[in-house]
Amino acid sequence: PSTVELYVDGLRQYSGQVPAGPFQLAAQPGISGTGQAQIVVTDAFGQVRRLDFAFYGTPQLLARGISEWSAGIGHLRQDYGVRSFSYES
Repeated sequence: PSTVELYVDGLRQYSGQVPAGPFQLAAQPGISGTGQAQIVVTDAFGQVRRLDFAFYGTPQLLARGISEWSAGIGHLRQDYGVRSFSYES
């Protein structure tokens, strides 16, 4: 078995044992917005592996099987609120 630790923005959110081979973490910290996560796996021989990644979480994420999309069209405003309120053509 190995020990796995989950850190979110530097704070430990989960620690537990996992069997050899592929595994899934069921721990889902209630975090909204962007952040950095790190998974630290220490195997039975003491070898440590670290996986760092960025994430984004929101309660508004769609459930499996549901899709939503949008499209927009327009013109780029040049110097908006700085020099003028005009559009270049």
